[in-house]
Amino acid sequence: MRAARKPTAMERLRRPARMEFLHELLEFIDAGAKRLGFDESARGRIRLASEEALVNVILHAYAGADGEVEAGLSGGEDRSLRIEIRDRGAAFDPLAEAEPDLEAGLADRKIGGLGIFFIREAADRAAYRREGEENILTLYFIRT
Repeated sequence: MRAARKPTAMERLRRPARMEFLHELLEFIDAGAKRLGFDESARGRIRLASEEALVNVILHAYAGADGEVEAGLSGGEDRSLRIEIRDRGAAFDPLAEAEPDLEAGLADRKIGGLGIFFIREAADRAAYRREGEENILTLYFIRT
């Protein structure tokens, strides 16, 4: 019988909330997921959800002003990966947004919202909270 794996400490990477840093943040997340034993298919889902969350922060959190985004990750005892995307931009709970109407014609669809849909679909669980001046979106993935 194998001993239960202890949770890993949260590793963090903070960068300016600009598109030129997106690749570095995604590589940080992917390297952590790979280290925790997630296969290529699972890492594709992780990358999709993480990229959508990070791009939302980069494009919308600071309304054109300078700001930072932080990606944090840790592994859990239950073979899980927890990713936190943090910013100090305007308060915004992406999970409170209505699901897009995928049956509507393109001309009838609201612009935006598909990224949040992809986050919900790709992650095993997602949660949002606001602590002080900070938005924290937490994404959970279970390794199968």
